[in-house]
Amino acid sequence: MDHLPLPSDPILPLSEVPYLCNEPYDTTIPFLEYPRHKGRPWMTREAPYEYHEALFPTPTRDLESFFQTWLCFGLLAELLAGLFDHESFVSKSKRDGSPVISTMQLQSLTEQRFELVRTLDKPTQKEIYLHAVQCIDFTTRVLPVAAPDFNHAVKNSIASLAELLGNAIDLAHLGTFPDAMRCKRPFTRNFYSDEMKAAMVAANWCPNDITRLTNKFTSIQLLYFFSKMKKPPSMANHRDCTSKCCFAHSLSLSQYKMRHSEACTNETKCERKPISIDQQPVVDIYRSGAIPLLQFTVKDNEPSKVILKLSSSGIDTTHYVAISHVWSDGLGNDGANSLPHCQLARLARMLDLFAEAGKQPFFWLDTLCCPVDPEGKKLALLQMRRIYAEANKTLILDSSLYSYNSQNLGAAELHARYLTSGWMRRLWTLQESALASNPWVQFKDGPLRLEPMFNRLKKIHDENLNYRRLVQDFWLDSKPLTLSWYYSPNGLPQLWLLDRALSQRNTTVAADEAICIASLMSLDVSEILPLSGENRMCKAWDLLAAANNGSLPSKMIFLDGFKLKRRGYRWAPSTLLPPGERFHNEHTRSLRWRGPQGKPTSEGLMAEYHSYRFRPYSGPSPSPIWDILLEMRQVRFIFKDQTRGIWCQLVYNSTPTEIETGHSASEIMQTPFVDHLAKGDLAVVLAEKPSDKSPTFFEDTLREGRLVTITEEKEDVVYASLGEVVILTPLTPEAVIVYDAAERLMQELRSWELEDSKGLEVAQQVSEERIRKMKAKCKEMTSKLLADEPGLAGAALKWLGEGGEALDMWVCVVTWFRHVGEGWRLEGGRMWCVD
Repeated sequence: MDHLPLPSDPILPLSEVPYLCNEPYDTTIPFLEYPRHKGRPWMTREAPYEYHEALFPTPTRDLESFFQTWLCFGLLAELLAGLFDHESFVSKSKRDGSPVISTMQLQSLTEQRFELVRTLDKPTQKEIYLHAVQCIDFTTRVLPVAAPDFNHAVKNSIASLAELLGNAIDLAHLGTFPDAMRCKRPFTRNFYSDEMKAAMVAANWCPNDITRLTNKFTSIQLLYFFSKMKKPPSMANHRDCTSKCCFAHSLSLSQYKMRHSEACTNETKCERKPISIDQQPVVDIYRSGAIPLLQFTVKDNEPSKVILKLSSSGIDTTHYVAISHVWSDGLGNDGANSLPHCQLARLARMLDLFAEAGKQPFFWLDTLCCPVDPEGKKLALLQMRRIYAEANKTLILDSSLYSYNSQNLGAAELHARYLTSGWMRRLWTLQESALASNPWVQFKDGPLRLEPMFNRLKKIHDENLNYRRLVQDFWLDSKPLTLSWYYSPNGLPQLWLLDRALSQRNTTVAADEAICIASLMSLDVSEILPLSGENRMCKAWDLLAAANNGSLPSKMIFLDGFKLKRRGYRWAPSTLLPPGERFHNEHTRSLRWRGPQGKPTSEGLMAEYHSYRFRPYSGPSPSPIWDILLEMRQVRFIFKDQTRGIWCQLVYNSTPTEIETGHSASEIMQTPFVDHLAKGDLAVVLAEKPSDKSPTFFEDTLREGRLVTITEEKEDVVYASLGEVVILTPLTPEAVIVYDAAERLMQELRSWELEDSKGLEVAQQVSEERIRKMKAKCKEMTSKLLADEPGLAGAALKWLGEGGEALDMWVCVVTWFRHVGEGWRLEGGRMWCVD
């Protein structure tokens, strides 16, 4: 992967990709047909590749060699055409001389190829681009199915190749043909191997930050760049951090301690004489509607002594610098409006560069200008949006950034360090940056404006394919730092961006979240401040709905994470911050904020949803013995859609967090669906229109839903209480064959059981002897049907796996009444009110 960009002073050793091909790629075979010609027809586009590999896995070493030949060299041969030369992509390892993959010429050859394509007529260009998109898309679909022990370097090298070639295709044809399709990005969630993570932790990365990278970013160029970027030793100790949680940046107020600057020579003396600001004048300034500002002054006879002068905006000055910082770096104080002399002396030196006409600039710093008493603090919080919006400069301080000279870093590394700093983790710094009209970032050699940093990024994006995806990821992650992105051109709030912005942030005081949301989204903070507990978030949703023409996205109910407990709001998230030790899937979450809107009401969220209602199986009713034939909990629900005659399946959507019902997720996922059905009028509301097609490698039929219990129906609205998150999908053709046969077997077995139980007492009907007899009869009937009915044995094997012919199919029969029911689709979208 030697075409991928690297930071300065990268983590060693650099990655090498072993050459594993057993034969050169045969360029006479079309890329999409290559597996068929090599005796692997199940890997072609129309075949269910993942099912075949699950049942009959290819040995990993064989698959590594085949994939490298086909998906690496084959993709190069197909897309570079006459410019492809196998040997030019192979070199010798610098470590031991063994053959390795080399991509040093990849960008140059790719650019040459697309220059040649541009000389062709438009129809030919379009044909080439369309074929190239199909090849890239197929590569990105096949690659994730590789086994967990598949060589990580080989897998990542193929993905990085598909990313660069896909980017080149997009660049060439998206602006040329109006109906052009964008290439799919390779799946990157498992990009980092255990060895890569260990090397990053040894280079001062927080394990939790590594998890955050794969949740936030989708560019292989960027993820590889991060994997080679060293982090400076931090004031925050990440020794106890895990992949799930960073403890260093999650200090409680009781754990926080002020810190002295690194240049402090006498901490004891410094602590005895902290520099304080009297709260009362500050409160008076806020009450007057102005903003309290500070300025450093120096006495002629004591040039080393820092003195602070308190002023007011609109009276003595209108220009000031707002300071945005992370408390864990040492500039915070929860107990008083004071700081050590050494910290303020350090800040004064930073502000020297903003001096005008020999005068230090005025500045605002929360530690000194936000009173610690509750009433004074509320006055400051009411002005928070205005404080950062009206500052003519905002200075961003982070200890990790202060460790580097900006002149020694390239454009990509400057931005990479900025976006992975501790400052980017905190909730308050989000709104401080977004509101800033002129943000500056402090480095060791001085402050740097963000705008020139972005301009340098744009330059390498436009000029270098090796950086293009990397920069696109930077831009996406930087959107939440710019206020204008939070509202659409028609003035409606962009809730998907608000969610993305908060999903990677944390705050020490949970109640601050609603205040920050209000300040960021230009809502009335004064309506939130007097409230406490979850009432603040309830009010925040009210205000956001009002700003969004009285509506909120109907798919919000499918967001993972904790929900509010207040009646009428139980569909709404109680927080957008990462809940505890878990991160959201950002791509999936972003889709939940788009599309149809619902109306918040006092009884819940009212919106149209595609839905199913369920009832128990309406065929023969079971006798008591059916409940004890087999002790097996059935946590899937198979039902026949009575409106379409197709078999479907419901399963719980696994989640690692505890669901707020008093039960753990694992306990809930052990509750049979038929038990839910027995307790009330059960239904499922869906995020998307259900599919009638069978699931295949290229047909996504999964639909996320929420179980609901219907409480009332009136005036064409169904009122329901929300339950667990589930996944609905039609059964595969093989499963349909199995369940059609199982239904016939169940009816035949029930008829036999009725005859066999005549004259028996109830106790005799459920005896151990009778259970054994009935199981034996079921197995006998199942074996006979498998032998007699063409295609059934093959379908059972494919659906149920090894042993399915002899064992699992009869299990479907004897547990029929514990996992099978009936459902009917409510057509055209039905109006629901869910809570």
